[in-house]
Amino acid sequence: MKYDALVMGGGPAGYKAAYELACNGIKIAIVDLSEERLGGTCLNEGCIPVKTLLESAHILERLKNPAFGIFAGDVKIDISTLRQTVEENKRRLRQGILYLLKSKGVEFVRGKAAFESERVVSVENGNGENFKIEAEKFIIATGSIPKDLKSFPVDGNIILNSKQILDEKNVPSSLLIVGGGAIGCEFASFYNAIGTRVTLIEMMTQLLPGEDEEVSRTLKREMEKKGITIFTESILKGVDKNGGEANAILLLGGKELKQKFEKILIATGRKPNVEGLELENAGIETEGGFIKVNHSFQTTNPSIYAAGDVINTLMLAHVAYREGVLSALACIGKKIETDYLEITPRIVYTLPQVASAGLTEKKAIEKGIDLRVTKAFFRANGKAVIEKEDSGFLKLLWNKKQDIIVGASIIGPSASELIHIVAIAIREKMKSEEVKNIVFGHPTLAEIFGEAVG
Repeated sequence: MKYDALVMGGGPAGYKAAYELACNGIKIAIVDLSEERLGGTCLNEGCIPVKTLLESAHILERLKNPAFGIFAGDVKIDISTLRQTVEENKRRLRQGILYLLKSKGVEFVRGKAAFESERVVSVENGNGENFKIEAEKFIIATGSIPKDLKSFPVDGNIILNSKQILDEKNVPSSLLIVGGGAIGCEFASFYNAIGTRVTLIEMMTQLLPGEDEEVSRTLKREMEKKGITIFTESILKGVDKNGGEANAILLLGGKELKQKFEKILIATGRKPNVEGLELENAGIETEGGFIKVNHSFQTTNPSIYAAGDVINTLMLAHVAYREGVLSALACIGKKIETDYLEITPRIVYTLPQVASAGLTEKKAIEKGIDLRVTKAFFRANGKAVIEKEDSGFLKLLWNKKQDIIVGASIIGPSASELIHIVAIAIREKMKSEEVKNIVFGHPTLAEIFGEAVG
């Protein structure tokens, strides 16, 4: 088989790249393990499944709030029905991707590809059959996989990673989560809401390392209010699996704490999925496990491009979407933007949600920016009070000299939606007076943006 271009991986970066190339008249194919894997981690074991779980948890929390005057007896989640909903959501969205690709003539090749040379990959289709594909250009978009701890390997039974825990048919009575990043905090919110005793440990000084410190402190406080036990600057020292549970030894600031848990979730991040691609056969170099690329997404082989989680940018589905499109355009010689990461929203679907865009206060100070910090609290927002979700705030960082927003962080209701208003303001370099002149509907959560201008 021969194509103008071959995309390796059918996740967000891969299928967006293939679609863009097809729209530009390129004979294109995608190779991935199966059509059921289309959508990648995001659709199959990340964004869509986890956020489906969290939406149910959010509804459950609201139904249990007596302030709404709704008393429906012993409201609880049926995990079996919820997992059926997860599968239906995945199926519907996957069908949409398939339709999109087929409508533009993108061919799908089942199997795992590895480079034999700069222009040829060998594909093993899982049935013991091997064949070769030749292409003029390649885009590598094979995504990422969970980063497990070597000291505590996952077993799919007691010690699980973020993929395996989605397959759990029962709700554990107790759960230890190792890692306080986005993945760990989201699962902590879900399992806490449905009745699991949750303990979360993070080796860094704050939850969501790299995000605004004040937001992280607020998230920790709100999660602890809900009954989640959180230890920062802590590590998992040992695990003794005994029957159907684990005796975990936690090292908390030099002191040991021993506790029993039914399940342990290793949520220590993800790593590029490049093993077995035989990159060296095509002259492709890596650095720190990531594929090295230039500003045009070219690897060290100028005919081969890479996008998404395999390169060292933010491991977010919407970043992969953008990089898929940009790498495809670069692949056919078109000029592309290079500043897309500067305003990319970073969102965590915890309860409450956290979202940010642009610089954090710490990063802005490190860059030497003379800052003006303004803030508005949800407790003064009419819609948040109505919804009984009035914890949290919106924090804006202004370049004092230029009078433009350089960063924003939100913790509170619908932060995942509100952050896009701020991202547009950052991108358009709106002055404070321009923001003040926007009329927001009342009562709306969006009003907090206008209130935060100061």
